[in-house]
Amino acid sequence: MLGTLNRVTGVLPIVLVVGWFTLACGSSASPTEPDTITPPELPSVDTPEASPCPVDYVGEDCVPCLGRTGDGGVCSNHGECFADQNGKAFCQCEEGYEGGACSEDIDECLGSPSPCSSDALCTNTWGGYACTCDVGYEGDGQVCTNIDDCETAPCGEHGTCIDGIDNFDCVCNDDHEGALCQSPKKLLFAVYADTPYNSVQELALEGHITQMNQAATSHFVIHLGDIKGGYKAATQSNLCTEDRYINVANIFHESSAPVFFIPGDNEWNDCEDPDQAWALWWTHMHQFETFWPDAPVVERQAVREENFAWVSHQVLLIGINLVGGKMIDPDALMRLTAGRVIVEQGAVPRTDPFTFVAPQVPWHNPEWLGDLAWFAAHRAGGDAGAQTLKLALLAGAFLLALALARRLGASPVMAAALLLLLLPGLAWRFTLRNHLHALWLIPLYGL
Repeated sequence: MLGTLNRVTGVLPIVLVVGWFTLACGSSASPTEPDTITPPELPSVDTPEASPCPVDYVGEDCVPCLGRTGDGGVCSNHGECFADQNGKAFCQCEEGYEGGACSEDIDECLGSPSPCSSDALCTNTWGGYACTCDVGYEGDGQVCTNIDDCETAPCGEHGTCIDGIDNFDCVCNDDHEGALCQSPKKLLFAVYADTPYNSVQELALEGHITQMNQAATSHFVIHLGDIKGGYKAATQSNLCTEDRYINVANIFHESSAPVFFIPGDNEWNDCEDPDQAWALWWTHMHQFETFWPDAPVVERQAVREENFAWVSHQVLLIGINLVGGKMIDPDALMRLTAGRVIVEQGAVPRTDPFTFVAPQVPWHNPEWLGDLAWFAAHRAGGDAGAQTLKLALLAGAFLLALALARRLGASPVMAAALLLLLLPGLAWRFTLRNHLHALWLIPLYGL
């Protein structure tokens, strides 16, 4: 019996030789010629040889490793220890460390280029580094993007948001102001009229313009006309000579805000030669605002260029030459408008419909019935209809007063003559106002 130790499995095969047969465990039997049996060659496993050096030593000569920590660690616990061909120990450092014993930290933040984004702060750590995006940026530190501070539309609908780094700027529209364009701009302007009539007023005007320039609050200046006294008050300063127009123009040229002129009758109609006066006004006052490069652009009427209009701060501004015209009585306009509002709303308003800054102010209109009468007459016949109603009220008041006088025993002729004498003195009160109703209500009450 022959036996060979299998180094791999540790199993001892058994071989029996009996006569002409060979029986091996794990195989079938068959007749063979007797011969020498060679066991199969099995693979071998190399067992690593144990290092003859103690811990912390390497090489054939067992040289001590660098950076020993005393607890079995080498290379300051930041690398592996090896022996070179000359038998000297050396350390192969981990990433982030350097030095013979791997005891020195590498400052990655000093590298060029920086391992972090240009919009981030690089902080060196022991064996590594950390990237933190700058204020106003977001990301992992290696890629940082600017945070959009305009995303929430902080400037609202009255401004344009300009994004910055951790901030933003609002560029406001012309009609708003404030850090967030939240406040409507106030329209501030200076108004002059009926000045300067003499040298004293000229000095006062010059001083006022100087103060106005120092305050720098007016968006523009407008002169409503009459830059001199009327011709009937003939003085040297009131004459319609060209030097008068030039002198006033020079005073207003000192204004830092654009100046607009509207012609007045004193410097035109009241002059001995209105045509010549108009030519002087046109030469020295027309489009006076164009002297200032930043003046607002106005739209002028094609047939009457002295009339102009423009919009500023959501306000429509209109300059109209009304010299020689007649403006409707403002109270008459109020009565017609009040009547229109009553008809449109179907009731007398309880709050003031004309006050936009305080729309909830209580409003009491005891004249509402008269307002309805004026509006009905005007809607039916325009200005002629309103005038017809006025004449009817006056005629009714005259007849009722005459009837009251006769009832009191007065002579009809004397009563009529007395009433006719009173008319010239009362004519200036005969306007489209509700007091006309009192003229017929009083004698009616007496009857």
